[in-house]
Amino acid sequence: MAAFVPSEDHIRHCMLFHFHAGLNAAAATRKICDTCGEVLEVNKCQSWYRKFAAGDYDLNDMPRSGRPVQFDEDALKSLVEADPRYRNYREAYNQPGQPYKDTYIKSAKSVDKVFGLHMN
Repeated sequence: MAAFVPSEDHIRHCMLFHFHAGLNAAAATRKICDTCGEVLEVNKCQSWYRKFAAGDYDLNDMPRSGRPVQFDEDALKSLVEADPRYRNYREAYNQPGQPYKDTYIKSAKSVDKVFGLHMN
């Protein structure tokens, strides 16, 4: 049987639960790590606790300054499919004038998973 690996959402729900239970961030981190393994750092939990203490219980990530807006996966898929010379999306990405270079690293695994392509 495979070991349980919690998602970020699961960890955030656990932090919110412990926040409402009255535990501090360090104690919550210890409990979560005792249960799920080393999946959380105290400073990350403290950051979420500050958000919760301010009355914000939204568990989604907020956009960061400097973060690329969106990655157009359809455009990259079209580029790969349009030219059979490209064995994979890395070759398509390296084409001159490719407008997606800033978001490539973040999206590479997503593209690989969605389109069944493989990085070299």
